[in-house]
Amino acid sequence: MKINLIGTTFVDVLFKMKEVKILFDNISFAEEGRLTPGGNGSNVAINLCRKGLDVDYYGQVGNDTHGQFLKEQFAHFGINMEGLRVSPVEQTGMSLILVNQSGERSVTSFQGSNDYFDFNTFTSRGDAVVIAGIGLLPNVDSRIGEILQETKANGIPVFLGGSPNIAVIRRFLMSGQYRDVDFFFLNIREACDVARTSDVLQAGYFFQKFGVKNVFITAGPNGIHYFGEGQVYQYVRIRSVQPCDSTGAGDAFMAGTIHHYLLTQEIDEAIFAGHQMALETINKIGAVPVKGDLK
Repeated sequence: MKINLIGTTFVDVLFKMKEVKILFDNISFAEEGRLTPGGNGSNVAINLCRKGLDVDYYGQVGNDTHGQFLKEQFAHFGINMEGLRVSPVEQTGMSLILVNQSGERSVTSFQGSNDYFDFNTFTSRGDAVVIAGIGLLPNVDSRIGEILQETKANGIPVFLGGSPNIAVIRRFLMSGQYRDVDFFFLNIREACDVARTSDVLQAGYFFQKFGVKNVFITAGPNGIHYFGEGQVYQYVRIRSVQPCDSTGAGDAFMAGTIHHYLLTQEIDEAIFAGHQMALETINKIGAVPVKGDLK
């Protein structure tokens, strides 16, 4: 089963901070540090490949050390990189992630080459199209309608993953650019901010009002809200655990859900499969494993 995936491409520099912050000359010390692939696109693509799907990846890195690192990691997981561009000018996107002892993180990101990625070579000839990081790829966001028109003509389902760029998502949603999107994944803050409400039900129906067919809203330990066609609503309670690192949990949920849904067409089972993959992710440092990690 082949997936065409367009997404944000970053390296993540992660530090698990000590319980007591120790400062010497404005230096904070961490108990663990890691360099991993990051960004919604990278995370979802790697997790889909780990589930055995074939992924054609469309994104952009810089002609630098971090770009080479990402290409090596993608090759290790079996991602097809024919659609991965290398900018001769722009740097690879980077995120600095500080994870506290409760597993919650703070993120500072540099978009780098993501801001300049375009996809003239993109073709929707697989079993599904995934766009991960909506709102953070300007040249992709402006062409969503074109992608949807092509995929709809070919009968291919489209899965979108949100981002913190609320203004862009709201503008394109209300202008009808996401009409006929099959599945949209967001966390509760993103969904409620886009809909300008504190009520998750209103947020989910807001997306459907503008033509999105199915909406998944994740709420961390407070469960998952699913809004389906025909005003179907389902709240899924989940097993709550103390995370080691919450980085990439939403991307893992998206990948696990997509994989199981494409195989079975069963939404309920797909949600639990996505939740299971998210649980596996938050039990370690980093959104995805890297080459050399023990399985």
